[in-house]
Amino acid sequence: MGGLVANALNIVATVLVARLLTTRQYGGVAQLLGLFFVLSMPGSALLVGVLRRITAMAAKGHDELAHRWTTKLYRRSLLVLVAWSAFAFAIEAPLARALRLPDNGSVAFILIAGGVWALLCIDRAILQAHRRYAGLGLNLMIEIGVRTVLVLGFAIAGLGIWGYALGLLLGEIVAAAEARVAGSGAWGYPARAALPSDDSMGTRALSIDLVTALIGFALLGCSRMPTSSWWAASSRRIPARTRPSRWRRRPSYSAPSSSAVTCCPRPRSAGTAASMRCGSWP
Repeated sequence: MGGLVANALNIVATVLVARLLTTRQYGGVAQLLGLFFVLSMPGSALLVGVLRRITAMAAKGHDELAHRWTTKLYRRSLLVLVAWSAFAFAIEAPLARALRLPDNGSVAFILIAGGVWALLCIDRAILQAHRRYAGLGLNLMIEIGVRTVLVLGFAIAGLGIWGYALGLLLGEIVAAAEARVAGSGAWGYPARAALPSDDSMGTRALSIDLVTALIGFALLGCSRMPTSSWWAASSRRIPARTRPSRWRRRPSYSAPSSSAVTCCPRPRSAGTAASMRCGSWP
């Protein structure tokens, strides 16, 4: 239920943002969403790996070991996020120029939001492992709800692309904080696996699961990525002279007197003779 509500809010936000922003700004938003989509793949792969590891440990009765392992993983991921945030601001200017976006921090916000998404996926894996689906659905609604309110508010305030990126980042931060609280409380419930546990999970490195899941998500994303986002982004760079226009001047033609006469954009009336030259109106 939470996922359905979150998807509905996401659709409403997309339509309203498209109405509030200009064509050029919405093209930039489409580019930022594509960038966030790519950055979210490692986090989704991390969710799969952590979920499998927790359920495998719980199946052997090592719930406390799984708790310590996830806590250690979260702390390390938090340190990596701090370093990633500094790196995002360092490369923001050249990356924004490469994407032809304004160098105002919006690209850095999206990069940081991708890192926060990874932290969020760790706690969502904990919720799924302990089958706390109500808390997971609530977290989804909080993420999309906060993002929708902030993005629309910043768009109404005229902040444009920068406001959209900031709203997305703040939505992820709020959702990650709520998921941390819900994930900490989920350890009071037993973690059960729906399928038989994998005995090799105890010896196999987490990186193998992450790489496998990442490849799967990458292939899925390439097959389902819509072309509308690409067109919205690329159409911003089409020169004005190549775009179709209703009021473009009609091409000139050679009159019988060998002098070029440019046709007027004004349409002829029904009673005008076909041989009458454009410009000699009755």
